[in-house]
Amino acid sequence: MIQYHEKLQRLILFDPIGSMMTGIILINPWFVYMLECANGLIYTGITNNIPKRFAKHASGKGARFTRINPPVKVLASQPFANRSEASKMELWLKRQGRSAKLEWITSHRHAGTGICVTLTKEVFILKETRGVNKRS
Repeated sequence: MIQYHEKLQRLILFDPIGSMMTGIILINPWFVYMLECANGLIYTGITNNIPKRFAKHASGKGARFTRINPPVKVLASQPFANRSEASKMELWLKRQGRSAKLEWITSHRHAGTGICVTLTKEVFILKETRGVNKRS
């Protein structure tokens, strides 16, 4: 069950046992994403709409890299509050070696990493905050 607490600007989530969890929300987030290409290479980019951007890459109208190395699937993504934050993470990731990228993918994979629920087209829950230190 999901309830939105307007005063706290938080989503209150109740797991099947009835324990309360809260989620951090973003409105119109930007994402850093990684794609697996047909030849096994990894592409890193940013977007505010992952399915639409993947479709552009797959159709050959995305980045030059994905025109040469067609994408197979989205490996992982991470939401950010704005384009600037996403761009900084993209640059950092592009400077990393393959092993660091694979580690990032493992910790940001879509399945099994926290909670990812789409409430509307624009609002996403970033992560489960139970057991995580909150930043203010």
